[in-house]
Amino acid sequence: MRIYRSPIVAKYGMNTTTIIPDHQATMTRPKAGGCLFYGGLMFNVRLAETRPGAGMNEDVVGVSAAAAWVIDGASGVGENLVSAESDAQWFAQRVDAELRDLLTCEPAMPFGALFGAVVDRCRSAYSGLVRRSPAGRHELPSAAMAFVRALPNKVELATFGDCDILYRRRGDEAVAVHGDGGNIAPFEARTKALACSLAAKHPGILPDDLFQALRPQLVANRAFMNVDGGYWVLGLQPEAIAHADRIELPPDDWAIALASDGFLRLADMFDHLGRSAMLGIEHRDQFELCYAELRRLEQATRSLVDHPRVKISDDASFARIDVHTSQ
Repeated sequence: MRIYRSPIVAKYGMNTTTIIPDHQATMTRPKAGGCLFYGGLMFNVRLAETRPGAGMNEDVVGVSAAAAWVIDGASGVGENLVSAESDAQWFAQRVDAELRDLLTCEPAMPFGALFGAVVDRCRSAYSGLVRRSPAGRHELPSAAMAFVRALPNKVELATFGDCDILYRRRGDEAVAVHGDGGNIAPFEARTKALACSLAAKHPGILPDDLFQALRPQLVANRAFMNVDGGYWVLGLQPEAIAHADRIELPPDDWAIALASDGFLRLADMFDHLGRSAMLGIEHRDQFELCYAELRRLEQATRSLVDHPRVKISDDASFARIDVHTSQ
């Protein structure tokens, strides 16, 4: 992974974990076991996995001593302006790097200040690398994200866009889902309706041809990114931070899972795996079985017709965390 260190375009509102490849994945390697942290909380990353849908992976799964996150870079619908292959991948990796750096120095930095600093650093890096002014918001990088952190006497959960967090108190059966989607659902509905129409008219349509046919709609959607009346995701616009969906849990024993929308297809799109069952994924072999089934369902005959979508296969990321009290 390349780490860029350079000091966005104001027109659009725009600073010793190892990065390892794994099946073309991008993730920060979690430390084994847990870390006793503020308020007597143990933060234990049981699983952190990410896989590409096709080609490069624009997701990142990252961890620090007492935080974990899943970042889902929004695939570009315009020219790449700061990278050779994917501005979405550049942005996801940049956010990951800045989070790790900031949390190493100040692990309890308040949420607004933390993500404000992340966005400021990303804006600075972007302005130093961008080859020309973006033609519109569709050429600006952005990402959905799920974030969990152990803090003194509380556990913080936050999402941007359509990544989700699942959590359950030890001893409870009910699973709660955190993540309001950032109001992206109406925009995705328009795209899915068009994809459904295209798939019905052209049952054997190739993924690249489908994407090109959907591109005008995707460009139109991106015009509403991080503006009032639109949808909210993590991007180069500081005002989006106030629209993060954030809650705090009391100190207790919690099972927590973070997932990108690509992995959530197992529940939301294919109705194959329940949300509660996702919290039962604790080991890599369990993840691999779910991942293999996801790809089988995506490639099944009539899958695109029955489940219209922009990408046949999307990047899929998942992290499973336990938070324990010291009692």
